[in-house]
Amino acid sequence: MTIEISPGITSTPGVVGGEPCLAGTRIPPWVIRSRFVAGESIAEIVEDMQVSIAQVETALLYEGWLRHRAAAKRKLREAGL
Repeated sequence: MTIEISPGITSTPGVVGGEPCLAGTRIPPWVIRSRFVAGESIAEIVEDMQVSIAQVETALLYEGWLRHRAAAKRKLREAGL
């Protein structure tokens, strides 16, 4: 059973260990973020990974949200909340 975690991001038990992936692929968002952070352009990622610009943007937004959420939780813990 596939679960939509976020628009364009799904998780399917038994597929990539249930890790979140771009919908309809086996590509975890962190892979796209890693390549982008390493200096690859969106166009290079699109061509090499055979994904759309929208999918790359979705992956980058999802990864940004995860990092923001982790930072917010850390600040709440530090504040004793």
